[in-house]
Amino acid sequence: MTVSGMAGFEQALKEFLSSVPNWLEAVAARLTEQERHVLQAMPCSPWWVRAVWPTARDLQWRAVHVWFEGERRALHRAAQQARHIAATVLPVSAAYEQVRHLLQDVRLRVPGLADTVLRLQQQHARTLTLIACEGRAASLEAKAAVRDAGGRIGAFIAEQARQLSAWARQRAADLRTLRRQVDQEAARLGLA
Repeated sequence: MTVSGMAGFEQALKEFLSSVPNWLEAVAARLTEQERHVLQAMPCSPWWVRAVWPTARDLQWRAVHVWFEGERRALHRAAQQARHIAATVLPVSAAYEQVRHLLQDVRLRVPGLADTVLRLQQQHARTLTLIACEGRAASLEAKAAVRDAGGRIGAFIAEQARQLSAWARQRAADLRTLRRQVDQEAARLGLA
């Protein structure tokens, strides 16, 4: 590597080292927002009831709050350590190795969360499959019901058409009879 290439690499390392604390602080801020959303979705008693007579839901609420608080503290500590390493450790490559090791420790704190997310994703996939199967079954049932109702409606319409046709034939016969009578009366009166 050339001297200018090495300088560019060290500059990139310095930029990386200076951005790590900001990144960790941003993750901690996102955790605060996520905690707010999660805790808003969890019903709990007022603070004075939680302090004196906590329910199981209140204990779950507190456990979630404590977990988020611990993770935020760990991220803030890691950000402070990364700032300290970037400011005091020379050469830059040694600082990079220490920050990389620090980030490895931060990532290792979350494998339980990764397992939980994996289980949730698997459950979500199973639920989607179940919904699709139930949707197909419901669709088949609906189609069968439509065919059955269509057959009954068709039979009803055919019966109504038959009755209407019989009624129309009867009215036509009645009108023929009346017409013969009118023709006979018109002939008798000399109008035809």
